Amino acid sequence: MLVLYNQEPHEDWSKALWRLEMLLLEAGMSREECFVVTHASKCNKFERDHRPITYLWKDICRAYARFQASKPVPTELDPLLTESEQTRLREMSPTFVDRYVAWAKSRGDAAWQYHQVGAICILSSLLSGVVKLPTSFGVIVPNLWFMILADTTLTRKSTAMDMTMELLLDVEPDAVLATDGSLEGLLQSLSARPSRPGVFWRDEFSGLLEMIRKKDYYAGMIESLTKLYDGKYQKRVLRKEVIEIRDPVLIVFCGGIRTRILNIVDQEYVISGFFPRFIFVEAQSDISQYRPIGPMTEIQDNKRAVLLEELQSLRDKFNSDMIIHVGDQEVSTKRVWEATLTPEAWDRYNQFERSMVRLGLQSISPEIYMPTLDRLSKSGLKVAVLLAAAESTNGEVVVDLDIMLRSIAYVEQWREFSLDVVTNAGKSMSEKQLEAIAKYIHNHADGVPRSRLMQNFHLNARETELLLQTLDQRGLARRVKDGRAERLYPT
Repeated sequence: MLVLYNQEPHEDWSKALWRLEMLLLEAGMSREECFVVTHASKCNKFERDHRPITYLWKDICRAYARFQASKPVPTELDPLLTESEQTRLREMSPTFVDRYVAWAKSRGDAAWQYHQVGAICILSSLLSGVVKLPTSFGVIVPNLWFMILADTTLTRKSTAMDMTMELLLDVEPDAVLATDGSLEGLLQSLSARPSRPGVFWRDEFSGLLEMIRKKDYYAGMIESLTKLYDGKYQKRVLRKEVIEIRDPVLIVFCGGIRTRILNIVDQEYVISGFFPRFIFVEAQSDISQYRPIGPMTEIQDNKRAVLLEELQSLRDKFNSDMIIHVGDQEVSTKRVWEATLTPEAWDRYNQFERSMVRLGLQSISPEIYMPTLDRLSKSGLKVAVLLAAAESTNGEVVVDLDIMLRSIAYVEQWREFSLDVVTNAGKSMSEKQLEAIAKYIHNHADGVPRSRLMQNFHLNARETELLLQTLDQRGLARRVKDGRAERLYPT
C-alpha cells in the first residue's frame, strides 16, 4: 500500500490506482477518507492527466460498489436475541434437552454441542410421526437432519452419537431405519412404514458421500433424500417391482471429519438444497476437558433411568390411537397432534426469519446463503414444536414465546456452523492450503520464518513464492527481509 502511495507506476496507472482504492476500502476507510488518500497518492492518474477531481470520486464510488458486492457473510454476526431475551432465557426452567446434556456431560468429555443435538434428535425420532404444525404454506412435520462434524477423535463424536442412539433404541427399538444401504433398500424400508419416523444413522457420512460421487448405482440418491426430507410422495419403478413411498418421515443422524466432508462436497450439494436441510454442529478439541476413563457411578446410572422413564412416558402419551368412523365402520388409527403458536411466538419467529433471510440476501452469494439460512430458520421452528410437545402437560402442543426464544438460541449457535460449511464447500485444494497457511501465520504474531513454513507445509521454493505472493497481494500476510532469510507476519 505504501509503495502504491509513494511511487509512480511504471506501466499500468489504472491498475495501480484501483488496487490502492480496494486496499484502502478493505482496511476500513470510508469513501471520503479513501478519496483524500488517493488524491494525494503518486498513482493518481486523474491528477497526472489534469482531469477534474470528480473523475476520481466516481472511480472510488465504483470501487466501493465492487467492494460491497464482494463482501461475504460477515464473520461477526449480529445476535438473534436481545439482551433482555437472553436474561429471560437464563431464568427459564430446564427442558429435556438441558437435562439430557447435563447427564451426558457427566458420562464423559464429549463436546456438549453434540449432546444438545442428540437430545433433539431423540425428540424428533419419537414425535415427528404424530405431531404436526399446520401453517399457511402447508403442514410442517418436525423431522430433522443432523450432521456432526469433528476435527479429531478428542471431541468424541462417535461416543456422543452412540449415547444418543442407545437411549433412543431403549425407548423405541424399531427407530433405526438403516446404518447403510442402497437407495432402493432405503426406499423399500420407508415404504413399509408410512407416517412412522425412521432414523438413518451413519457415523462416517463421508464414505456415503464418496460413493454417491463415484458409483453409478448411487445416482439420484441426493435428489431422492432431499424429497424424503420434505415428505414427498415417490414412486420408483424397478425391473422386478415398484416401490411406492407415501408420507415418509426420514430423520438423518450422521457425522464425519470436517475436512474430509468438505473435500468431497461442492456447491452443488448446497444449491440442490441437500446440505441446507442439515443442522450442522462443530466442536473444537479442548484438552482441558479431557477426562480419563473410569467406572460408571450409581448417580450417572440413575440419571439415565430417569431420562429413559421420561421418554417412555412421552412416547406413550403421544402414540395413542383414536377411533374414526368411515361410513358404518369404526377404524382405529394413530392420533395426530396439531401444534399451535401463540401470536407472540408467531411475531417473534417471523422477525427472526426475516433477519436470517436478510443476512443471506446481503451476502456475496445469495443463491447459496439465503436458502441455507431460510432452511435453518424452518429447522428452528421444528425444534420449537418438539420442545413444546416434550414440555406439554395439558394434552396440547402450544409453542409460546419462551419456547420460541429457546429455539432461536439453538439456531444462533448452529448458524455459525452452517455458514462455515456452505462457505468452504467446493473450495479447491490450493485455496484451502492458502487459508491454512494464512491461519498459521496469523497465529504467530512474532512472525514465521519462511524456512519453517516450507517445512511444515511440505513446500518447494516455487510453490512457496507463488503462495506468498498471493498472500501479500490479498493483504493476508506481510513479508519482511531478515538478512538473507525472510519472515512472514500477520497483517
